[in-house]
Amino acid sequence: MKTRIQKIFAVGLIVGLAAAVSRLGAEIVTITLPPETAVYKDAPGVTLVNAQCLTCHSEEYVQMQPPLSLKAWTAEVVKMQQKYGAPIPTNVIPDIAYYLAVNYGTGAPARPPTPAPVQATTTNQMDVVKMATMYGCLACHQPDKKVIGPAYKDVRAKYLHDPDAITKIMAQIQHGGTGKWGAAVMPPFTAIGDADARRLAEWIMADDSSSSK
Repeated sequence: MKTRIQKIFAVGLIVGLAAAVSRLGAEIVTITLPPETAVYKDAPGVTLVNAQCLTCHSEEYVQMQPPLSLKAWTAEVVKMQQKYGAPIPTNVIPDIAYYLAVNYGTGAPARPPTPAPVQATTTNQMDVVKMATMYGCLACHQPDKKVIGPAYKDVRAKYLHDPDAITKIMAQIQHGGTGKWGAAVMPPFTAIGDADARRLAEWIMADDSSSSK
């Protein structure tokens, strides 16, 4: 008798659990993550690191790492480029690794001062495509095809008849966001000033964002 009661109890328990799982499976659970707002420490080289690193992961990810040496950070950045396909230009890897070692690692030897060029090049004088590359825009966007974020031709089509297009695109560049183009999160690029953000927005809204302006 006791065994029979145990069997009945077990069957009832299984049926109850199955019903609960079925109800859970029928429910759609939506999780909204808070927008990513953290940026790297404000120090020499931060603009480059924000542009090249925030496109793939948050600043908190770097904080979680143990303090690494310059050699170890260099290896990490190379791994991101070669193993995981991060579109980091090879010539900037030493600068990124140096910044990370100084600000998130065990430090690095002081670099000799860089001689000032005869005529300094500002972003106002810079080709807009080079500027977009420097800020990491082309790691997630391309003129005519979707990568991580939308193609620039699709952004242009969305805002073509919007009189506030430039202002809205500038805000998206500087403050980031999510939800306008699916689930992909665009990190904020707070280091991009108004003048550069405007040039980028105007370039995106031009008839051909693959050319300089």
